[in-house]
Amino acid sequence: MASIMAADGHDCQFYFETALVDPADATTICASYDLSNPNDVTNLLNATWYGGSYATDMKQATGISQAQFDLFYDSATTDTFGYVYYQALSEISTQYSCADAANCTSTELAALQYGSLYVTQNPASSWSATYMPVADTVAGWGNTAWYPYGNWTEPVEYPPFTAAQKVDWTTLPPSQVQAMMSASYEDYGLSTLWNW
Repeated sequence: MASIMAADGHDCQFYFETALVDPADATTICASYDLSNPNDVTNLLNATWYGGSYATDMKQATGISQAQFDLFYDSATTDTFGYVYYQALSEISTQYSCADAANCTSTELAALQYGSLYVTQNPASSWSATYMPVADTVAGWGNTAWYPYGNWTEPVEYPPFTAAQKVDWTTLPPSQVQAMMSASYEDYGLSTLWNW
């Protein structure tokens, strides 16, 4: 999303002013938000993604009204923060051929990445390499200053080879990974009670 906003040439002030926030107030608000930093973008997304206390905290921190909050996150109004958010979700879904054209599930993306590194190895050509570089693992993906938990020391994906079979890891299809992650007793996946 930070990549789309950068490509559009819009900054924090633009999105708050689009929500009918006074320009002077938008300048004050935006002193706390750098939309080129994915963590700051995430902080703004949490207010609409999780709602509740996140929404209340965002409104208190920015001083915007409920009407301005609703317009800021309005996905049907062109040039709002919410519109760009839904545009980003749609682009991701298209890039990775997810079942819902408007949004990928976390399971779909995890299965693609865990089994074949497809997410990090296949960013859309229109996405900035600053935010979405081609990489073999999420552990070495992007600017490590943006990681919420610091540097990762080990990749989280399926290991390059199984010890017994020496099977090339890129051949593990998403359907097989989803079966491994399934909570179904039929699959005996990682999420079943049998494994806890």
